[in-house]
Amino acid sequence: NKMGAELYEKACGICHEAEHRASMVPDLHALQKETNADYWRTWITSSMEGKLMPAFAIEHGGFLNQAQIDSLVSYLLRAIPSRPASNAPPAAPTH
Repeated sequence: NKMGAELYEKACGICHEAEHRASMVPDLHALQKETNADYWRTWITSSMEGKLMPAFAIEHGGFLNQAQIDSLVSYLLRAIPSRPASNAPPAAPTH
């Protein structure tokens, strides 16, 4: 079983790192949002309804076991720093 960076390259990079990546496939290195372990785990495990990305967890019809998902989450936390959007509008005042 592949793990971590090797698994990312084979299971994720095929789309997300492709030289001619489709416009609807996000460049994970350019995400302008806060990411954390829960963010990555949710997307990998079950994706989101209505999205093109398939769910990869075995329990959701995919092919990754929990140890593989954990290794991907650990790899992504190291490889792709969280970038909270800096151009977010200021919070509305609360009166």
